[in-house]
Amino acid sequence: MRSDPTIFAPNNDTIAAIATAPGEAGLAVVRISGPIALSVAESTFIACRKHSEPQTAYTARYGAIVDKNGNKIDDVVLLVMHAPHSYTGEDTAEISCHGGSTVTAMVLNTVLQYGIRLANPGEFTMRAFLNGRMDLVQAEAVADLIHARTNAAVQSARRQLDGGLSRVCSELRSDIVGVLAAVEVTIDYSDEVPELDREIISANISAIIDKLRMLLNGALQGRMVREGLNVVILGKPNVGKSSLLNRLLGYERAIVTDTAGTTRDILQEAANIHGVPVTLVDTAGLRDTVDIVEQQGVQRAESAAAMADTIIAVADAKTGVTSEDERALRTAQQAGVRVLAVVNRCDLASDSQAAAVAAQLEQLLGTTGPALKVSARTGEGLPLLQQAIAPRSESIEAVGITRLRHETACSRAIESLQRAVMSTNSLMPADFITIDLHEAVDALAEITGEGAPDELIHRIFKDFCVGK
Repeated sequence: MRSDPTIFAPNNDTIAAIATAPGEAGLAVVRISGPIALSVAESTFIACRKHSEPQTAYTARYGAIVDKNGNKIDDVVLLVMHAPHSYTGEDTAEISCHGGSTVTAMVLNTVLQYGIRLANPGEFTMRAFLNGRMDLVQAEAVADLIHARTNAAVQSARRQLDGGLSRVCSELRSDIVGVLAAVEVTIDYSDEVPELDREIISANISAIIDKLRMLLNGALQGRMVREGLNVVILGKPNVGKSSLLNRLLGYERAIVTDTAGTTRDILQEAANIHGVPVTLVDTAGLRDTVDIVEQQGVQRAESAAAMADTIIAVADAKTGVTSEDERALRTAQQAGVRVLAVVNRCDLASDSQAAAVAAQLEQLLGTTGPALKVSARTGEGLPLLQQAIAPRSESIEAVGITRLRHETACSRAIESLQRAVMSTNSLMPADFITIDLHEAVDALAEITGEGAPDELIHRIFKDFCVGK
């Protein structure tokens, strides 16, 4: 953990905030943390049965919150936790009151009158990090758990919160330190130990690189589960885009008719595909038109494509690839993102017709994967399309990287280790090898927060909500 927590927030002050979501609810929680948290709670709380001795840790008492004039504000339950055995690692009190927005604010304002201040966004979790209750990966997992939109996202955040990725990083760092020690001993005690066995050192470093690459391979899946995907369906008018949207959603969301140009605006809906939160975007058919409203729809479709993570480019198996299809394909390519080529209405065409259209799409798009043949009407080929949108992977069940920050640090560690292998194999002095090994250790330490730049830590916590 960082040695000087005061660079972030003074630990000699006490903070408070509403720890539950804003709005009206049956219950709300006001959290107080810091040196005088328990005395403030006792000053504002009147128990139904008054005890002479202080409330013991992890016990709850029913009573009321009163202001300095003795006016009763609300009936509450008071829970106290003594340092270091609390969420923040400090003395903490939590007041459960009724969840009306006004009464909750009144309870908060009452405790703030006793010389404490309102917590900054993420400050409770930051204090937990600074006090060694969790590392940076676990702190990020708190935010991920709060914002998770699918069961898979919850499970992924839970694994991170339980220290899964942190343990993997610690083990990898330990492996590198072991190699580093083997190299440094030949430098410090060159007269007493055998000469550096470069073949073994190179093999050991290469084995660590392989482990890091396996971890990195799950990064895309991990980030997809956490962040979700924005998937835009593009194609000419009346190619079945809206029908495809409805089929992927599993219910009738978009109006579907045989009239070309029915969709005039973008239409987006949330879906859960293999545990990945996906926003599906239906768009107006791309074609030249004199209709002013349709022109605006085409422009919005093109703008949506530019913001997509993935584009589904749809063509018609029965009519083949037309000039309007080619326009849609060019728009998809210009977006510079992953494009899935889809041949729709295969139930209305022969196998040879569908195969010919698929071959045209593959040639025009230059896709690495084959075009998918589907029928939005019957559901034919839908599982393959879902798999292409959000691949079902074993990595979704494993500990893995979920943020670009982790991915970048892991890549830096690999690059440093690769340089160490090159230095080893090219018979460079051992000092050169140790420099690269130290850089790899530092890169992995940054993931868990040890040695992470102060600016990075501030940025992570400022994205939290107040009360977290």
